[in-house]
Amino acid sequence: MQAGVAYRFFEKGRFDLGQTAILYYNYHQFTGSDLAIISEIAVNYKLPKQFFMGINLGAGYLGKIPADKVYRLNAEGDYYQVRPFLSMATVPLSLFFGYEFKNGISPFIMYSYNIQFPYNKTIIMIPADNLLAGIMIKRIHNKKNGDQ
Repeated sequence: MQAGVAYRFFEKGRFDLGQTAILYYNYHQFTGSDLAIISEIAVNYKLPKQFFMGINLGAGYLGKIPADKVYRLNAEGDYYQVRPFLSMATVPLSLFFGYEFKNGISPFIMYSYNIQFPYNKTIIMIPADNLLAGIMIKRIHNKKNGDQ
């Protein structure tokens, strides 16, 4: 599940450049739960017939709760169970394709590839990928009425 906002700060012809702010939650039965806050630079290209495509590159924070139980060894040589919470950085690269209706609603599909690091002392970074289908809702500014 993902929610976010995007702001376009440069538009020229079919291209626009913007920035996103995203909050997402993901659960997988084998790897556990993820909660992330990400910001991305977005480059969009408007195709003919109201289709669009783009690429995003960003960075963010990822909190991970593993699905498996984790044990640690204490000084006496006994194992004890801990409830770990892993804090990591994440670098996502996303490709997306969509269609924009005249009312500003845009269904899209996005493939995102993320590098998450540092995972632990022996595995420095891990890759993760996601396929997302969603809807963007464009807020249209009306300059005649004084909206900014």
